[in-house]
Amino acid sequence: MLELKNIKIKYLNKHILSGASFQAPDFGLCAIFGESGSGKSSLLRSILLEEHHFEQYLFHDLPIDEATFKKDYLASVPQEAILIQSLKLKDHLKLLSTKQNPTVLIQKLHLSSCLNKYPDQLSGGERKRAALFLALLRNQPILILDEPTSSQDEDIALEIIEVLQDYAHDHLVIVATHDRRIVDVSETVYEIADHQLHLIRMKSTDEQCRDAPSHPQISWKQKLGLYLNLKKKRKIYHTLIFILLILSLTLTSFGLSKLIDSAPADDALDKVYNRDIFVYKQIDEDLQPDYSKNGSEFPFTNEEINEIASLEHVSTVYDNYLIGQSINSYLPEEDNQQLEYVLSKGGDLESREITLLDQDQNIIHSNAYPIDGTNMGLPLTVGVYYEELDYTSNIAVETHVEDGIYLSKSFAQQLGIQNLTSDEVYYIQMNFSVPQYNAYNDAYILVDEETTIDMCEVRGPTVNMTFPVSGILNQSAMGANVGTATSFFMPYSMMQDIIDQYRAAEPIDYVSTDAGYIRYDHSYETGARVMHCVPYQANSLIVIADSASHKQAIMDELEHLGYHTSSTISMNIAAQFANNTESNIFMLAFTALFFVAIIFFIISYLNIKEELSIDTFFQRSGYDKKTITHLMLGKYWFDFLWVTILSLIIAQIYFRISANLGYFLVSADLTYPLFLIVLSFLILFIYPSVLYLFARKKSK
Repeated sequence: MLELKNIKIKYLNKHILSGASFQAPDFGLCAIFGESGSGKSSLLRSILLEEHHFEQYLFHDLPIDEATFKKDYLASVPQEAILIQSLKLKDHLKLLSTKQNPTVLIQKLHLSSCLNKYPDQLSGGERKRAALFLALLRNQPILILDEPTSSQDEDIALEIIEVLQDYAHDHLVIVATHDRRIVDVSETVYEIADHQLHLIRMKSTDEQCRDAPSHPQISWKQKLGLYLNLKKKRKIYHTLIFILLILSLTLTSFGLSKLIDSAPADDALDKVYNRDIFVYKQIDEDLQPDYSKNGSEFPFTNEEINEIASLEHVSTVYDNYLIGQSINSYLPEEDNQQLEYVLSKGGDLESREITLLDQDQNIIHSNAYPIDGTNMGLPLTVGVYYEELDYTSNIAVETHVEDGIYLSKSFAQQLGIQNLTSDEVYYIQMNFSVPQYNAYNDAYILVDEETTIDMCEVRGPTVNMTFPVSGILNQSAMGANVGTATSFFMPYSMMQDIIDQYRAAEPIDYVSTDAGYIRYDHSYETGARVMHCVPYQANSLIVIADSASHKQAIMDELEHLGYHTSSTISMNIAAQFANNTESNIFMLAFTALFFVAIIFFIISYLNIKEELSIDTFFQRSGYDKKTITHLMLGKYWFDFLWVTILSLIIAQIYFRISANLGYFLVSADLTYPLFLIVLSFLILFIYPSVLYLFARKKSK
């Protein structure tokens, strides 16, 4: 027996019911009828323990524990059916812990065509039948209904009454209604009239209500299904907000990590851009602004090299060799008093023959490059690369031949092997001008009849040599080394071995006479034109910065000291552009995140009614408060997880594109995911969780 004693319902100081009592047997159909506004719905809400208009609430003559009784015994369908708007009716079924076969009920309640529809696609009558269907499947001992046949067709209303009669055979069904057909078939009937609750008739039974069904639980599969199904009916603007939120979170977190620690940015810059700087001493500020590319600049002294090596952020300083091969060298012979000067009289010049050999040293073809002293047909400069440095970004094709030479793109075209593959083996054979001396003073460039530029030229013998080919470059330079239209680069160790073998042991002087250059024995007058030849030294350096981000500062300092520098300037500009671009993207992303987050907060606030409807649905489905709380917070946790994971995936795509294109710097480290997780957690979990818990508490 269910019993409420001393019921008093009062609204706006007006008594609706006063001092009434309500009793209902454990089984059967119990109808409550009366005029609109008589208090039927308020009485139902009191029975449901949603309102407390009674003095005592007894079940089997014992006081109840409200929380336990609500979840274990009561199910209800109010006038306004409560369904989850973002779930189809068939998805609602997946959330119910029931062993019943719903097929018969679906047919009797005419819901077959409604299973694949969302609640807002159903008519008022269909929604009410859908809510009744779900309540019946819960199989609770007490079912409480408010106007179940309203908004229904005549035939369907009769089907509903028949379903309720069947259910009432072993359940208590309490119905507030205006429908006389329900009143007529009910075993227990109450009428509210004149502010009194009148018992019309009551079913007499000694049977007691069966034990309450076990409290339903929701599995992780049901939870995941709920979260995924809730996403299906997102409005376009809601999806767009999430997309913008993901993008802005990704870039903002990236920017914040960069602000906290610039070291990852430096490391990223090193991966994209070379750290080497080309350094030389200019011949003449006005007449020779650029490096001559033929080794004519003045060598560095040990003091100058040590000064450069001591600069802040300089990691290493290498001797750099760029040996011009476009002219025949002087040939100083130690046992001859006269220095042969092949170019001195402007006569016919030798051709420089370059032969291409296959892997068996067979000649493929041989090219002769004619050269005259003023217009070189094919200028050729040989440089070096350093085996410990990474030149991956400069190399277009690399063979399996190690420690060989790398050809410039144009030189490979001249030789006809621009389409070299990684498994091909070639050798280059040529008369190589070996650096032996640096010549000063009377080695000069004639500007006009009265002006000369004092300079340094490299002198040495020509030696026939063969070099294996290790690959082809993208263009004409390797790192910061100055490239020419036709050039190749050999390993530093190979060049050093050649220089060590042929470098002069002692300095030697020559004086210009009518007979040519002869050994200077100091017997000539002091005004004689003397050329000093000293053992060869490198006339340029490669300076390695500790980070590519410090290259510009080092170059500025070297320029201040009077040296001249060059680097992959276009890459420096690209780096600056990338850095500025990332800063702009960060500011734009941060601004976007601010506004997107505000919009997200507003949308979450406007959607709180739907959130509470989900909460109410599960309450009426028999789930306890703790389970519902975990379920709702889990929904926000799911949003946080998938947004964070997707943001990290997008970040990886962004990093890869950045690394490949060089448009942006890849500078994120562990601080990036940390910022991303924290921001996502605050926006997608903390805020909606607090909003939901506050709204639920306020709604009570």
